[in-house]
Amino acid sequence: MTGDLFGDVPQPAKPKPAPKPLAWECDQVLSWEEFCSMVERRERLGLRCDAWEDASLNIYARDVENPWPGTHTLGQAIDLMRNGWSEGAEQVQRGLDHLDTLRRHHREEVPTWSMDVAGAFPCVGAYLAGDPEYMHCPSVDHAPAPLVHLVLPGSFSHLCTSEQVLNYGLGLLALVDELEEGGQSVEVLQDDVTQHLWREENKRWKESQRDPEDPPRWLYHLNRERLFRTRVVLKALGENLDLDRMAFALAHPAMLRRCRFAVVEQVEKMRGVGVNYGNATVTPTELREPGKVYLPHLLPDRIEWNDSETALISLRKAFQDQAATLA
Repeated sequence: MTGDLFGDVPQPAKPKPAPKPLAWECDQVLSWEEFCSMVERRERLGLRCDAWEDASLNIYARDVENPWPGTHTLGQAIDLMRNGWSEGAEQVQRGLDHLDTLRRHHREEVPTWSMDVAGAFPCVGAYLAGDPEYMHCPSVDHAPAPLVHLVLPGSFSHLCTSEQVLNYGLGLLALVDELEEGGQSVEVLQDDVTQHLWREENKRWKESQRDPEDPPRWLYHLNRERLFRTRVVLKALGENLDLDRMAFALAHPAMLRRCRFAVVEQVEKMRGVGVNYGNATVTPTELREPGKVYLPHLLPDRIEWNDSETALISLRKAFQDQAATLA
């Protein structure tokens, strides 16, 4: 017999390496005051940015005529951030007044009973035993969880209308008010999650082309495994609800497109988000922290954000569904 005795025996395939568990490449938590201080520092730096030196990445810190960032300058955004967006706060207050009836009628009061010298009806056994506290006395127990941590997305699609953004904010504020009236202390975290985005020039693109149907100049690629997060505490536990602050943070485009970008540009690790400040997304399920309630993302094609009443109902249901699993 000639040849390799085992030459024709198929070799077992090498097992594929297990996928790497998702992890944050950069994760920071800022109080509202820390967030404001970083935005103000970015304005002082001007075009000289210690973390992101490429001035082309810093266009939203400069004066621009484009209405997309929400204000002409970063300084105007800082004024709204520090002093509140009064116009938005007035609009929010009108919306909350409109929701007030709906909120107050929703609360479910669960009766509990205790024994006292006076009450609704007697306990015959206690009375015959000579117990002076023989009357059933009703009380209302809202059975609140002592602390509630709400996490809401820090960004939304550019296709969302201003009305949808406002309705989401109104629903959230009404839910917070509802929970705190029930005796619970609520923290509100705005969670800005970003995936790495990179681009390459399209080889089919020609500089002379003008037809909209022509191939685009840039091809964009997404790396879902590179994740970055900046969380801002909009409302701390035990803190009163600041409508001026919340109106700006939830409904004004400059919160994301000027202030958040200004913070990102000062963190060296955040350069990993790539072009266009990365691709906004939501916290993956496997990276969500226990004990926190993650509210749904604001998407333009969802009808629940088309009016404030439906927004409140949707956010309340999302809270109840997750709170039930946390109990």
